[in-house]
Amino acid sequence: MVKDFLIIGQGIAGSALAYKLMKAGKSVLVIDNEPPSTSSRVAAGLFNPIVFKRITLGWRAIEAINELTNFYKEVEKETSALFFHPQQMFRIHGSEGESNSWEHMKSQKPFDNFLGSSELTSKRPFFYQSFGSALVNNAGNVNAKVYVESIKNWLTRRDAYKIATFDYNELTLKNDSVSWNGIEAEKIIFCEGYKAESNPFFNYLPFNTAKGEELIIECKDIAQELFNGSIYGVPMGNGIFKIGSTFAWSQVDEFTTKAAREEIEGKFKKISNASYKILGQNAGIRPAVKDRRPFVGMHPKHKQMGIFNGMGTKGISLSPLLANEFVAHLIDNSPLNEECDIKRYEKNLVVL
Repeated sequence: MVKDFLIIGQGIAGSALAYKLMKAGKSVLVIDNEPPSTSSRVAAGLFNPIVFKRITLGWRAIEAINELTNFYKEVEKETSALFFHPQQMFRIHGSEGESNSWEHMKSQKPFDNFLGSSELTSKRPFFYQSFGSALVNNAGNVNAKVYVESIKNWLTRRDAYKIATFDYNELTLKNDSVSWNGIEAEKIIFCEGYKAESNPFFNYLPFNTAKGEELIIECKDIAQELFNGSIYGVPMGNGIFKIGSTFAWSQVDEFTTKAAREEIEGKFKKISNASYKILGQNAGIRPAVKDRRPFVGMHPKHKQMGIFNGMGTKGISLSPLLANEFVAHLIDNSPLNEECDIKRYEKNLVVL
């Protein structure tokens, strides 16, 4: 079998890259061993342009919102799946300073497009709103599990997907191509999520992986809308919500914990007096990065080998935009954004 690109990992990042490469006319084969608890498959899938504590825009937020809207709508149409849910987010202010900053900034460009109206506390009696609340525009969520599954099925129908465990020792690097288990490809791109920490070609990159946990609750008291206070809430329909999440750097595994459950419950009770029932609990590992910028680019020695990773909690927001740019780089050698280009860490690679 001969392909233009071999992609290792079909999470949120790998899905966007594979789709965009194929739409650009390239042949692709995605290799994935379908682990049940990856962050991509349990992610809340939130997108939101605002950093609340400072009332500022997230990194490349305007570009990302524009691209993700077009991308997910296109994929929904292409796959006949429903997973993209743009909607306003209900924000419970965390301090008087945040509330004052919101009122000051919401009439100024470009914040006037994103900072919505202040809300009356009486409209949502089951939330504590000591410092007030407001709506966030251009927010929403993607059902990550449905999205990844729909891309998998789309790839499968095009002979572009294979269930397998990738073994680095079986990879052969040639002058201008790679070979793995009888598959020849011009380039191989690793989209492995947190497992890239163990990738012998890219383990020089400073990952800062973090475990996150969330609860699935049934809560009939509150409206089926996105909310964000000390924790987020994502409506799943019929009074069901995902709420979370936690961050843990010391115990990075995919097992749920009592401590995380108690932490999430405690935070929920700080913002709401609604009654609820816990239906489930999920855990996943985020491929976060120490400088909070993704890893995109080609290996400094092996030019037929690249990485697309490290988006942390922003995978849903950033992967469509960065996949666009990476595809342009791979095909036309267009320059990558300097802040996420892995060239910034070449000095960390001791042995070339």
